[in-house]
Amino acid sequence: AARGRPPPADSSLSRYLAGLPDGLDSHRHCEMHGAALRLALARHALDDDDELPEAARIGLALLDAADPQAPWIAEAPARAVLAALYDRRLRDLAAWDELWAAIARSRFTDSFLGFAMLRERATLARACARLWNDYHRGTTLELEPRDHALAIELRYPDGLLDALAHAEALQMVGVALQLGGHPHVEIVERVADSTRLRATIVVDPEHV
Repeated sequence: AARGRPPPADSSLSRYLAGLPDGLDSHRHCEMHGAALRLALARHALDDDDELPEAARIGLALLDAADPQAPWIAEAPARAVLAALYDRRLRDLAAWDELWAAIARSRFTDSFLGFAMLRERATLARACARLWNDYHRGTTLELEPRDHALAIELRYPDGLLDALAHAEALQMVGVALQLGGHPHVEIVERVADSTRLRATIVVDPEHV
């Protein structure tokens, strides 16, 4: 196939690559399970290889070469694929959040977690942290129950996770709350830099 083009300068992929200290070779010890990539690509295929930026093509090649039963790949190339998917298929943050909410629902179903267990926010916090670790290596998600809320802290090496990646963690926690019987949730106090995301998800007191 023809060599992929560089991404447009104003694209999410360009911004993501610019934030990595060593491009796609950054933080090679950090990995992401390919199941989420496959779910995302099943909904929004990236099949125009001649037009796809080279960084995303590298990530897709790694996914294709991964063990079908345990498709772990380096997180930076995986995030490049997802950034390209956003740029080329969605370009809408609400649609992006919904994609990750759908992936979160699939993960909770596959993990056989009883939804009744998620009614206790301390149990829910542990379940979300465990689920994140089931799909990621080299990053850390911690949750702290508070009055009518959950405080979230996601830590990662410099530049590895951007705002698009943060949606994965935030939507997972939001979906967990909803499955646990708290339909009204809101993300507040969201602050992020190149190594950490902090946020609070508030539960409507009427539903606590």
